[in-house]
Amino acid sequence: VSGASALPPEAQESALRVMRDVLAKLPANPKLSIERITFNPASLQLEGKAGAHEDVDVLVNAARAAGMDVPLPQMRKDAGGRWSFLIQGSKPARTPVAEMK
Repeated sequence: VSGASALPPEAQESALRVMRDVLAKLPANPKLSIERITFNPASLQLEGKAGAHEDVDVLVNAARAAGMDVPLPQMRKDAGGRWSFLIQGSKPARTPVAEMK
């Protein structure tokens, strides 16, 4: 077997679908700016700035609602009082279903 069908199911998904699923969960006017965004079929990484922790929670919750496992984001406060953040997430590994005999 070769081509995409030889890949595990999570690697056969589209990065565009992951991006759509996450961004569709955001409110109309999130209070943050995203400076770098990377979507892969089974993972995402978002970097940006926000005014408060709660603003970043909206993005984390959107990624989780789209089926991503997302640990707490890395955050630090800059000299201007804004929070720089890094959010990383990945699709949970699919476990094979045991064969019934």
